[in-house]
Amino acid sequence: MTLFPPINITLSNSNTYQMLRDEYVLRWQGQCYLKLQVIQNIDFWILGDSFLRSYISVFDLDQKRVGFMGNTFQQPESEIAKILIYCASGLMIIAMAVMLAIVCKDVPQEDFNSAR
Repeated sequence: MTLFPPINITLSNSNTYQMLRDEYVLRWQGQCYLKLQVIQNIDFWILGDSFLRSYISVFDLDQKRVGFMGNTFQQPESEIAKILIYCASGLMIIAMAVMLAIVCKDVPQEDFNSAR
């Protein structure tokens, strides 16, 4: 696992966030699996649960911005605990997507187009 250095994700000149090896590589039954995904033909990044699990996320819908704070995740030793954390993270992401869909359904399409 020493072949996987930390990944630095820079979102602005003053905001760089680091993902450690254990946050983006899953070792299971003697195999290593990368917990990152490439999506072709899009012009934006999706910071998924591998990233969000490591930081406290603050969603400011009034100002249309997101903030991240601290690296707070401690890798559990138990395999069952890891599975429960992954499931809980997935449910949290689904809940956030539903919340955003509810909030955004009343926002006219022109507001999204003008943000680009």
